[in-house]
Amino acid sequence: MATPLISVVIPTANRPQYLPRAIESALAGMTPGEVEVIVVPNGLDESWRSVAENYRHHLSVIWLPTQIAHANVARNIGLVQARGKFIRFLDDDDFIYPTAASEQIDLLEKTGDELCSGLVMNLDDHSEQLGTLGFPDTKDFVCAALSVSGFRLPVGNVFLRNTLRTARWDESVNRAQDYVWMVQLAAIKEWKWVHLEKHVGVWFQHPGQRVSTVSTASDRPNNIIDAITGLHRRLSEQSRLTAERADALAEALWHYIHRFFPYAPRYWARVAEQAYDISPRAGPRHPVFDNAVLRSMDPLQVEWLMLPLRLISTNARKLRHAFFAIDYRRRL
Repeated sequence: MATPLISVVIPTANRPQYLPRAIESALAGMTPGEVEVIVVPNGLDESWRSVAENYRHHLSVIWLPTQIAHANVARNIGLVQARGKFIRFLDDDDFIYPTAASEQIDLLEKTGDELCSGLVMNLDDHSEQLGTLGFPDTKDFVCAALSVSGFRLPVGNVFLRNTLRTARWDESVNRAQDYVWMVQLAAIKEWKWVHLEKHVGVWFQHPGQRVSTVSTASDRPNNIIDAITGLHRRLSEQSRLTAERADALAEALWHYIHRFFPYAPRYWARVAEQAYDISPRAGPRHPVFDNAVLRSMDPLQVEWLMLPLRLISTNARKLRHAFFAIDYRRRL
């Protein structure tokens, strides 16, 4: 059997209404044998079978169900089984633009790079375009991986598959799986990374549950903090830590410190001490810190100072969530 040019791995669970679109986008523009679409239903849900029936004679679509209900388990199954020269991970509710996605492969073939990232369009459940997701302006993969942006979304990235032979999606992570994946990739090696300044796919937002989010007030994203501090340790051990990367590491910690401080202030104060150790000059990138007075203060002191008011607003937000429909749309 000929080796496909690209493998597209699609974990799926409980979303048969979106799955066909993801599969068709992966198949479009590719000749028979150029692509293999590996669909990995995960969990006890059987709704995917109605979709699989429509592809029962399509040799390019492979089904590898697992009863373990975890998207990263599904992604790893697909990664191990993939045969393509290149590989893309695609969530079942997102989809790619075939022409631009093919250009990513052409660019990698031309440059010999290991990873190509394209732009991602933000689309809501009514097909309204919400604009292009944010993309880091740095060419340093480590700094980009630490940024909170659309760069981390699987739909936008194509890898030379052999470069992932030691990489696995962390199966202990239930939230922000794509962010942790990118941070952990940054710890492995220096990546040869190229950008394609075109929209290669869509981050499709809808009221239903997404594969991986950090959205509930009770979340304490320990896996994210562990990934960031683990990356710092690895960079230090391998003499790969630069001043720019130290700032990016600390700013990433401060992003989560500020976001979640009201829910566990003592824990986040300890994380802040780690951020200080990594880069004393870095702080939160949040509009509230644009205030001249607050900007001149220690950011942890500012967090403690704002805590009473933030607790009031947090409780008010909980009440709104309990009694009113909340806009599901997000921007990265």
